Amino acid sequence: MPLDATLVVPGLYLVLSYRVQKGTYHWLLVTTSDEVQPICFHAAQIPGWHYETKAWDMFRSQTSVIGIKIGKYISANELNTVLAPVPMTTPAEEGDVEFTCRIWVRAAIRHLNSLGMINCPNIDDLQAEANRLANMHAEDVALGRFGGVYVSSFSA
Repeated sequence: MPLDATLVVPGLYLVLSYRVQKGTYHWLLVTTSDEVQPICFHAAQIPGWHYETKAWDMFRSQTSVIGIKIGKYISANELNTVLAPVPMTTPAEEGDVEFTCRIWVRAAIRHLNSLGMINCPNIDDLQAEANRLANMHAEDVALGRFGGVYVSSFSA
C-alpha cells in the first residue's frame, strides 16, 4: 500500500520499499515538495549496479513501507549533481561487505552530510531507526495497508 500523502511534508526522505525476502528492503532517497512530483535516487541492480534517478511516487507505490524525512527539500537537479558521482562500490568505511542499494544510500547520506546539505552525524543510528520502523510496517504493507511516515530522530 502506498504511504499516506497527508502525512508527508516537503523534504528529503529515506524510503524503504517492500521486498519478498522478509526483513530486507530496497533503499532509496526521494525528494518531494508541493510543487513538483517526487523524484527518487537509488542504486538499481538490473543490468548490474547503476545509479538511477526517476520520477517515483512514493505515495502511490504499492511497495513503499516507510518514508523517513531526513532533511529539507533539495531540488532534483541539485541532488542529481551531488549524488550521480557517488560510486557503485562499497566504500572503505563500510568494511568488507557486499555492495547493495543500502550501502549506496549510506554513502549518499554521508556525502550529503559532508556537504552540509543534511545533518546526519551517525549513519548507523539512522539505519537502525529505518530498519526498526520498516519492520513495524512490513506486514501491514504486505496486507495492503498504509506504510509509515516519520521524521528522523537522527537526521535533519
